[in-house]
Amino acid sequence: MSEPTQTIRSQTSEMKANRPQSVEIEVNSIGSELRQLAMNSDKLNGLIRGVAEIVCRETECLAVWIGQRDPASGTMQIHPLTDASATSVAEIAGPKLPTLLERTEETGDLGSIQISENHSIAASAVGVQVDKFEMVLAGCFVDSNQSSTRHQWILTMGAQVIEHWIKGNELQRSQTQSKFLGDALSLCGLLDRSTSKQEAANYFVNHLRRLLSMSQVVYCDGVTPLKAKLSAISEVEQFDPHSESSRVILSAACIGITADEAIIYSPTTKTANAVQTLALEAYCKANRFTSCVCVPTKDHEGLPTGSVLVASRENAFSELQLTQLQQFASINGAHLEVVRRANLGAKDLVAEQIKRIPSKNWFRTAMKAAGCIALLMCVPIPYRVACDCEIQPVTRRFVSAPYTGPLERAVVRPGQVVSKDQVLAYMDGQQLRHELTGVEAEYQAARRRHSSSLAQGEVAQSQIARSEMKKLETQLKSLKDQLSRLEIRSPYNGIVISGDLDKAQGATMEIGQTLFEVAPLDNMLAEVAIPESEIQHVKNTNSVAIKLNAFPYRTFYGEVNTIHPSAEVLNDESVFVADVKLTDDESVIRPGMKGTAKVKTSWRPIGWNLFHNAWESVRCWTIW
Repeated sequence: MSEPTQTIRSQTSEMKANRPQSVEIEVNSIGSELRQLAMNSDKLNGLIRGVAEIVCRETECLAVWIGQRDPASGTMQIHPLTDASATSVAEIAGPKLPTLLERTEETGDLGSIQISENHSIAASAVGVQVDKFEMVLAGCFVDSNQSSTRHQWILTMGAQVIEHWIKGNELQRSQTQSKFLGDALSLCGLLDRSTSKQEAANYFVNHLRRLLSMSQVVYCDGVTPLKAKLSAISEVEQFDPHSESSRVILSAACIGITADEAIIYSPTTKTANAVQTLALEAYCKANRFTSCVCVPTKDHEGLPTGSVLVASRENAFSELQLTQLQQFASINGAHLEVVRRANLGAKDLVAEQIKRIPSKNWFRTAMKAAGCIALLMCVPIPYRVACDCEIQPVTRRFVSAPYTGPLERAVVRPGQVVSKDQVLAYMDGQQLRHELTGVEAEYQAARRRHSSSLAQGEVAQSQIARSEMKKLETQLKSLKDQLSRLEIRSPYNGIVISGDLDKAQGATMEIGQTLFEVAPLDNMLAEVAIPESEIQHVKNTNSVAIKLNAFPYRTFYGEVNTIHPSAEVLNDESVFVADVKLTDDESVIRPGMKGTAKVKTSWRPIGWNLFHNAWESVRCWTIW
């Protein structure tokens, strides 16, 4: 048996008067053994019995007890920790043992009572509560020289080991609970960022699988087993819901939808209802899992929304895993339902509200709905006539050939935007230059004849030469004028509508022949085709909203300027064409663009807007 250290001996007198505020376990064999016992113990009962065994082995101890005061009755309950002799020793100690335990529990100090000449009982309080119970560790010892202090110290060390283990266990439990709350909040954050219930379900199963270290997590959605469907499987992005494996998983997950508590399957655990676990057993065998548990999920009103199926390759689930799984299913299962409702469309929301209406209130609800619809039909809104439209330029300018001659080349094509005085094409001036050279030579010859005739006094010949010079001067002026117009230019800023002359290079263009058609871009005209049946509602100055096929996200506005007096047939439909002038500051509209237009007319009730065409058709069929 190991001896106490010198520190314990020096504090003997102090220990008899008071229990120290903090007892430090000395570094000796007993302290090391007690610390090792605390490190290896996972249950409080096992730790207490282990401490009792060490106390009995290291001291002359006859019996060890643990005392707990019941808060309800207020009595001290004493439980033996050693063999059956503890009961007989307690009878010998008589009322002194309960008195010592109560006094130690109240004061929290180390207590000792002599029950005979060579025997005494000592008690040490555990400084923390366990399930609202105050605990006191007591023992009966055989006293010898300087042995009572050692007995009390060992008992105190045992009580302190129990106290430290309880505090450490509570700290670990608090940390686990804190981590659990953090994980639950992080999962709620992921669910909040999801845009659909399918995405939220995938977040849920994958996150839960990582947190609980499980092999597979499955979420099943549905209020009844018949309407249930497989929503998400952990680590699986896509799956075939009609496959055999999916049907096995769904049949196992459906078990928990209508259950009140978790349903567990494990080879080593027997359940009260073995029929419910048949599907779980088939699921485990098909996927090579050892055990699984199915937990129901409910909304905030307590109604079933689905179930969570968790599988593991270990033999059984720990109590902590089951608790966390049920808490996750309770918190996030309701959150999944909130996400689903938040992403419902208008049609789904109406269907949900209809399902919640009791059958006895159907008639009253239908009458209220009919009244609301009737009131809604009387609300006035502008009546809009839908029409087809096509863009045309307000004005057009035709660019023609300035003279008869060959075309050298064209530098623009239809659809190209041009500026004022920009070159559109070049006329071939080679023939003109040859003619100009010949005419200039003839002019100089006529001029020399004129001068020679004047010198020789031949008046008639000089007059003839002068007439030829005037004629040649006219030809020179015409040729020079044609040479100055070899470049064909645009009359203003606009777009080339027609004039594809790539294949006409070198061909002779007749004077006045149209080469290009140019239209300005700043002002465009929309020709709106108003159906004949709607022309009675359209008047001048009605506002028009136009959407072109080329710009589906932009709306152009204008007013009806003129309505053609006669109807035209477009696409086998009789229509009246109305001109709507548009202003395009960005110059993006091009002639020939097509789209749709809505002509805003007078204000009419919603019911008239919706049903006047049908009513007029009925009148035509019944009266005409």
